[in-house]
Amino acid sequence: MNFDLNAELEKVVESKLRSGRYDSVTEVLSEALQLREQRDRILMARNEEYRRQIEDGWLAARRSDFVDGDEAFDRVDSELAAIKLAGSSGG
Repeated sequence: MNFDLNAELEKVVESKLRSGRYDSVTEVLSEALQLREQRDRILMARNEEYRRQIEDGWLAARRSDFVDGDEAFDRVDSELAAIKLAGSSGG
């Protein structure tokens, strides 16, 4: 399989090779693809969890089982902060 990388990605690959951690371009790209696949699986799992939470909320609302609005927004803010923190630490 042959492909071209833009100049920015070439620099990234070259930097990884110079670090000594990788022996070949194939190793760099293989790990990058494996990490992307792992990230995709995590995002899919999160989306499924969000769908489950939405469904649970919808069913609770139909039962008139509501949560205070401020409490709900506090939960959302906490979850968004955790996601932002995880994203800034490379996760």
